[in-house]
Amino acid sequence: LFDPKLILHEKSNRNHEFGVLMGISVAGGGVRSREEYGASLRKYLGEVHSSAKLLHHFRASETGMALVIDFDISEVPSTTLALFDVVIFNSFANASVESLKGQSLGWTSKVSALLYTPFEKTLYVDADSRFCADPAPIFEALRAADVLAAKEAREPDYFKLNNGINAGVIAFRTNAKAAHVIYRVMREILGTRHGDQGRWRTVLSFKSMRDVRFRLMPLRFHFQHCRLQHSACAVSGEVVLFHGRVWSGISARMCELVNRSTQTRIIQFQGKIQMRYLKRTDHHTLYTLDPEQQIDKIYSRA
Repeated sequence: LFDPKLILHEKSNRNHEFGVLMGISVAGGGVRSREEYGASLRKYLGEVHSSAKLLHHFRASETGMALVIDFDISEVPSTTLALFDVVIFNSFANASVESLKGQSLGWTSKVSALLYTPFEKTLYVDADSRFCADPAPIFEALRAADVLAAKEAREPDYFKLNNGINAGVIAFRTNAKAAHVIYRVMREILGTRHGDQGRWRTVLSFKSMRDVRFRLMPLRFHFQHCRLQHSACAVSGEVVLFHGRVWSGISARMCELVNRSTQTRIIQFQGKIQMRYLKRTDHHTLYTLDPEQQIDKIYSRA
């Protein structure tokens, strides 16, 4: 659905082949008053700003940044606008408010933002994502896939192949196959109270989707707080992004320390963010990452 006429803000005429897409929608419904609308919008604008600011620190010049909104751009602070290469108007979500005649658009408004990507290869992320590296490896992985998605680490049995998909981080190519998936997810949740969290796995399992090249992301592309199965928190390689509000205090300095070594390590959240290296010598070092103190070495032990 992307159309240059829908561009509300653009820093330059440079066209990025791949980039990160974020979205804010107020057309989904559930806001009962002007006060609630203002509070909700400020919350999401703040989260988007924090996420985009960290991405801006680590991104390569080839990686674009786009924001999709369904409200007046005058409500977006100039400091937030400055972080994005392009801001695009979600005409579908905006127009649906009247066409549905009072019915809630629900989570469909969020998913519809994906259709407005200006990139050939797109990484959509929720506003509570925090980047610790340029997402180039994710775009590279799209060479062999139409859709990339992350497993839901908060569910039990993380290592099962049919485990749920987290809808907060979706990578896709701009082609008919990916569009078919996105439209079908929208169709599944339109007119319901269901979110899109459980619908991606369902849709991708349909027979009509057999020709869609779908792959699961490795954990380092999308690191969540492993709430139930801490062994699933072991990760090797450079962590590209953290997802979830428990990671909201992560800074660029913390990211650099998290990725200082790419050896296998366990990263958990237990009041504070903790990281433990796993070494062949059976020695490990525990670090506590605190938003106030940045990072403090706590202890080393055999």
